[in-house]
Amino acid sequence: MKIALIGKNGQVGFECRRTLSFSEKVLYLSRSDFNHDYNTLKNILLKESPDFIVNAAAYTNVDKAESEKEKCFSANVELPEMLSEICKTLNSSLIHLSTDYVFDGKSEVPYCENDEINPINYYGETKSLGESKVVTSGCDYIILRTSWVYGHKGINFVKKMISYAQEKETLKIINDQFGSPTSARFLAQLINNLILLNLNGFGSNAGIYHACASGQTSWFEFGKIVIEDSVPLIHKKVKEIIAVASTNFKTVAKRPIYSVLSTEKLSKTFNIYPPTWEELLSFHLEERDWSIIDE
Repeated sequence: MKIALIGKNGQVGFECRRTLSFSEKVLYLSRSDFNHDYNTLKNILLKESPDFIVNAAAYTNVDKAESEKEKCFSANVELPEMLSEICKTLNSSLIHLSTDYVFDGKSEVPYCENDEINPINYYGETKSLGESKVVTSGCDYIILRTSWVYGHKGINFVKKMISYAQEKETLKIINDQFGSPTSARFLAQLINNLILLNLNGFGSNAGIYHACASGQTSWFEFGKIVIEDSVPLIHKKVKEIIAVASTNFKTVAKRPIYSVLSTEKLSKTFNIYPPTWEELLSFHLEERDWSIIDE
């Protein structure tokens, strides 16, 4: 069996490189490997003819997406569209990552897969369009919507909190936005398991699934625990952590107030029950050499 991983240097792609070793062959690709040219990537994939394509590549800077619309559209819409067409041509299967930001955040209960999407920023809009391209392509696919992703690779909330805790005496963190923090390591292991459970393709199990940690929290509670649990691994300068409303922070793009996702469909279909966000965070912080991986 052959797997092609697109986005090998991203948060999830980095972790997938640690978990997909069971395969006879894994083709690891980043944008530099195909010179940012989708035709070159298409030719590589058609030649290699992988059984599974994992798309862990995306434009994820929510604020910059409002001004860098072409880059965002290319990565979040055109790339999954092309990959789904390739999978249909090769009769291969696609795993594509999406986001909780396809929802507007007006719900008071966890979102299910069939709830109406209504993105409130350009990033979410492009991710919803990318989903649509995959669904309508006719390929064999699973779309994994996830939320508040963090890992050892790249820039994310956990790494920012740890850095700020070493630099500032006072931190202000938003306390009125709610979600489910999810580690990239969990997502990589989930992708690994989904492939192993569906070696002949997804078939009747194809579709959209919510894939995140169980439970929910605010950015404030999340950040506070990150800082408290990372000690004594870091020298902490921060003395006060203050909870504030999101109206105190001016951002270019709007964020959903509530973007918690229900993982009931994932559990019922594949008998996979995500750990709590606290458990995933604890494992992430305790992992050996977590603070020096990447950079």
